[in-house]
Amino acid sequence: MRRRRRTAVTFDVLLAANPALAAQDSLWLAEGYDRAGARMWQRRDGSRTLRVVWRKREIGVSVTITHVFRGVALA
Repeated sequence: MRRRRRTAVTFDVLLAANPALAAQDSLWLAEGYDRAGARMWQRRDGSRTLRVVWRKREIGVSVTITHVFRGVALA
């Protein structure tokens, strides 16, 4: 089995490439969440899969939201 490469891209490029991600990001940031990380993998069809994690930490409570976008195309 061939290992897929990970690609490093800035978060601004990801937001510009995917309007759904930009909408989700602004929603969660307005709710007080912080971006905890993002990873992207190359798919066999040439598009990419993107996983973004937002986290909100308060005293005694930590909430994590993970969203996966498949078929992301970057210019």
